[in-house]
Amino acid sequence: MAAALLLAFANSAVAQSNVTLFGYLDEAVQMLTRADGHHASVSLTNYGQVMSQFGIRGAEDLGNGYQALFLINPFLLNGGQIAQTFVGISSPYGTVTLGEQKSILFEQALWFDPLLAGAYSAQSADVVPRYGFLISNSIKYKSVPWNGLTVNALLGLGDRPDGFSAGRTVEAAAEYDFRQFGITLAYQKVNADPQQEGPTMAGRTGTKLLGAGRYAFSRVTAYGGLEHSSGDMEPRRTMVWTGVRVDVTPALNLQAAVYRANIADDGGHPTLWVVGTSYSLSRRTSLYATLGHVVNAANAAQTVYAFDPEDVCGKTQTGLMLGMLHAF
Repeated sequence: MAAALLLAFANSAVAQSNVTLFGYLDEAVQMLTRADGHHASVSLTNYGQVMSQFGIRGAEDLGNGYQALFLINPFLLNGGQIAQTFVGISSPYGTVTLGEQKSILFEQALWFDPLLAGAYSAQSADVVPRYGFLISNSIKYKSVPWNGLTVNALLGLGDRPDGFSAGRTVEAAAEYDFRQFGITLAYQKVNADPQQEGPTMAGRTGTKLLGAGRYAFSRVTAYGGLEHSSGDMEPRRTMVWTGVRVDVTPALNLQAAVYRANIADDGGHPTLWVVGTSYSLSRRTSLYATLGHVVNAANAAQTVYAFDPEDVCGKTQTGLMLGMLHAF
């Protein structure tokens, strides 16, 4: 009898809920000059076009247009691991989620970059700080689209007992899409966390303002953006980028972009050039090649690869990735 009741309960839960396993497996051979600051290297990486990851997402229909949501989504970064996890409610008025979630600034930059979230992209150029694309202890809201306009907001609470402000993140964005045209404006303010970044950072803040747009001309989509960083957490910095994405055939596309930064306090003027191509073997599997070259004028020290910490101050660096991406 107990087994029958348990089975009936399980069948009821399945009928009302929708749970999906998903992920991306990305593996590439990377050839990189000055990989240690001086010498070239050839290596494997599991982040070329998309961070290798897997996840479980679920939704339960609560009726009247409401749904309960959850997501468990670890990212695998060459042996390390970080995870996006949240629960939330969607409604006719928008979606509210709570947990460790993607930065709104990261999401808005991603969709207005022809290289998307690739390892050679605006992420290399530090549009969002390395490992800063997830905001812990955050509350996030996304509106339903209204005549092409979508509004987003996020509050990262931090987790320090010595005050509400330490480690706090505030973000907001508005995106407007109309036919072939799209534009976004995004804002981020971060309060330093002295327990993680050192006592000298206490009371410091950093602000980022981002504006970007795109326009689709048949098979060609043009992109452009600007981000300005200010505050006393890092030198003032302005970055601009422009690029194109070309759908040559339904299976073959090409990407090209240039990212240029101007960093105050003698931080230099790095310029990153990227070209790439991908070819879909099927709906789920594609091959890709991406070539990146960075020129570090003056004291600039930008790397080609988004997660390369090596010192290339004042030097050039070139990277080439040949890889395969599989989605499931």
